[in-house]
Amino acid sequence: MIDYSKVDFSKILTRYDVKKQVVETPEQVAAKMMPSDPLMKAVAECVLYKKLKDIMPAMQAAM
Repeated sequence: MIDYSKVDFSKILTRYDVKKQVVETPEQVAAKMMPSDPLMKAVAECVLYKKLKDIMPAMQAAM
């Protein structure tokens, strides 16, 4: 039988997505990634917050 008592699973089972969320919230990451152009920012916010009815008008305004 294999002895697993000496195996350090913490190095193997690290969830880097959870580790990243502890450092920054999803809102903080989104704020960094948002475009600086106000028209494109409106489109990105509609997509991010799933405002489905507002995506097309925002895209048309950006074009």
